[in-house]
Amino acid sequence: MAENSEIRLECRLSAPDVEEDTETDVLDDPSPYESDTEEVDIDSFVKSIPHDVNDWEIYHADSLTLEKIGDGFFGDIYKATDSKTGKIFVIKTMKKATKMKLMCAEIRLMARLKHPNILRFLGVCLDTSGIHLLTEYMEIGNLEEVVEDSREPLPWSLRMKLAHDISKGMAYLHSVGVIHRDLASKNVLISNESNGYTAVVADFGLAAKIPSRKKKLKVVGSPYWMAPEVLRHDQYNETVDIFSYGIILCEIIGRVHSSPEEIPRTNHFGLDVDKFRELVLGCPPEFLQLAVCCCQLDPQSRPPFELTARFLEYILNTGLTLPMEGRRNKKRSTHCSNAICMYESPSSSPSSSPSKIVR
Repeated sequence: MAENSEIRLECRLSAPDVEEDTETDVLDDPSPYESDTEEVDIDSFVKSIPHDVNDWEIYHADSLTLEKIGDGFFGDIYKATDSKTGKIFVIKTMKKATKMKLMCAEIRLMARLKHPNILRFLGVCLDTSGIHLLTEYMEIGNLEEVVEDSREPLPWSLRMKLAHDISKGMAYLHSVGVIHRDLASKNVLISNESNGYTAVVADFGLAAKIPSRKKKLKVVGSPYWMAPEVLRHDQYNETVDIFSYGIILCEIIGRVHSSPEEIPRTNHFGLDVDKFRELVLGCPPEFLQLAVCCCQLDPQSRPPFELTARFLEYILNTGLTLPMEGRRNKKRSTHCSNAICMYESPSSSPSSSPSKIVR
């Protein structure tokens, strides 16, 4: 392809392959820090889980062999093997029964999500303590572990491919009206497919409906990946996920931990671009520029996920700098000279045009 070739990117995705539901599939503003004394009728809840998007099954704990592989503040993660079939999957549990409503919300949401870069819902596990989430098992582990493992070869093409996978999964999530709120490298899982490593977005325990302009959401998430507006307790929307993605890109680019000691930050909780650039001199400029754009302080200047996905796809397919066409906002001042950061938000936002799975 000639160097001056151009590709036109529309800031919009086609409607995802999901059907609208009259019931709420995700809580408005879930918080794991609040006790919930409301009891859950497990039998009724299981009957209400939709079957039209994912095929899933009900398991009982006594039919599974469990191996603990993760220990979180709110719950534990187990590798589970079906004693009869040998099938392997993962069980996510809640440590406190008072969090069962949160678990049910995550189950209901995941049952309605279906995308190659979203962790696949396989069913539920029942025992005397309640109901637990079953998902596919990703044998490589999480992205944070892969990035920091010096024994793991990560050529730039693979790093961009993993970044592309995440952006596709998140573009889908936003398109169906859901904000993740805890997007972090530890919540991106890696499997080894026939075409190499694949990344999927996981852990939807804090996911919420994309809020209206007037609604202020609670401060939740993992601090190192939090957008500045969340840390300031300001009103925020789905663009906080884009900032979190930018920090993940910095981790991938530098193969570093997400802490401010390794990814330098400004006094305003943003990315210190000049200092970080000095640490990653060998990075392809387009890839670094994308990270910078996603970490902008102005939430409305961060490129939406469907645009970042197409940007990365073009680079992966051609190896060329992407000369994106689109309206430029001449009044906006950013640290980015690349066209991806100079788009103007469309009047119809990506979260409003496709079909939703939440209301």
